[in-house]
Amino acid sequence: MAVIPVKGFLQDDAVVWELRGNQLEFTLSEFRDLIASLGKKRLFSYLREERPALLSQIQTLYADRIGSDEEEKELEYLLESCLFGFERKIRVTGS
Repeated sequence: MAVIPVKGFLQDDAVVWELRGNQLEFTLSEFRDLIASLGKKRLFSYLREERPALLSQIQTLYADRIGSDEEEKELEYLLESCLFGFERKIRVTGS
């Protein structure tokens, strides 16, 4: 699976994560909780418990790239990497 182009930005107290032309929003505290939880569990496990509709939306956005469990795990890893990079960017900008 290739690199996933993602963008994100802060808007007021919301973190907006852009995936395939869709804007997925988190409150800043919700985003921080997500990042903190990734040390304990995987992204899809977290979303399954905390934001099941968002997990479904992400799986729908990438349905063309998920044909097996292995591909889903790879997608999950790439999305986690994107989130960690985004979190570092937010921290660096002082927001």
